[in-house]
Amino acid sequence: METRKLSESDILKLCKSLLDNWASRFKIPSPDVRVAREGDICFFDHKTNTVVLDSYPLIKTVMAHIEALPALEYALAHEFGHAVSLHRHGLSWFQEKLKSGFAEAEREADDVAEQLSVLSGQQAWDILESYLPKKYDKLDRAVHHLGYKPGSLTEEEKRRLVQDSQRRLAGVKPLRDSDLTPSQLSTLMLVRAITKQKVYAADIPPASDRVITAGMYSRSTQKIYISPEQLERGREAVSTVIHELAHHTSGAEDGEPEHASEIAKLADQVVIAVKRGDYDRHLSGAFVW
Repeated sequence: METRKLSESDILKLCKSLLDNWASRFKIPSPDVRVAREGDICFFDHKTNTVVLDSYPLIKTVMAHIEALPALEYALAHEFGHAVSLHRHGLSWFQEKLKSGFAEAEREADDVAEQLSVLSGQQAWDILESYLPKKYDKLDRAVHHLGYKPGSLTEEEKRRLVQDSQRRLAGVKPLRDSDLTPSQLSTLMLVRAITKQKVYAADIPPASDRVITAGMYSRSTQKIYISPEQLERGREAVSTVIHELAHHTSGAEDGEPEHASEIAKLADQVVIAVKRGDYDRHLSGAFVW
């Protein structure tokens, strides 16, 4: 996962595309989306069938850090659930739930968000990629993933960037489980259970001057490394390890269709397993979702 600055226009296009896709899936009119300057972080305006995103902190966070896409997608999916409730039951039902504490509409919104499998943020990433240059060869995809525009570099400059990235990432330093906080360790146990692979907390160098590295997969050792910061919350950790696990199971690199497809498949499997209760023993105590 990388850090890249986005524009507010990029985010609005992305959100509208997501809402259109979801509305088609649920066979309801697609809500509009707009940015407000005050109010809740994200809410559904039932009077205008509009999802409203607050410009701060949600939009500003996503504009600065592309790894915040899963949080944006989750918030959007939750509010889309209210649009589904409104369509299914009608305005009078929805207004009554607003007056009575929103409980039933909230439950339905949660159910819809879960159905949309928003754990990975991969759909948001895929749609965002459609706004960016994407007809790259393998070297160009690697350079793009490092935060650079391939068209502005010579072939030699691209190769040097990739080689420098490989040297940087070779400096990954695994941490002992005993070095982690109880919350981080609890999250690490969860992602190990999910992946059934060797997953280690580690200090991971940035892959380039323009990105941060939240996780990485080593093909030589078949180990997944995740930064301790990602282990602070379960959602971010699960998103990261699914991304890295997809490298292992698909054999594909970042930006390749096979990798994106594998992420979506793995995310769906995780959602089903969570609903089935497979990981319940990891979701208590010091764990923070």
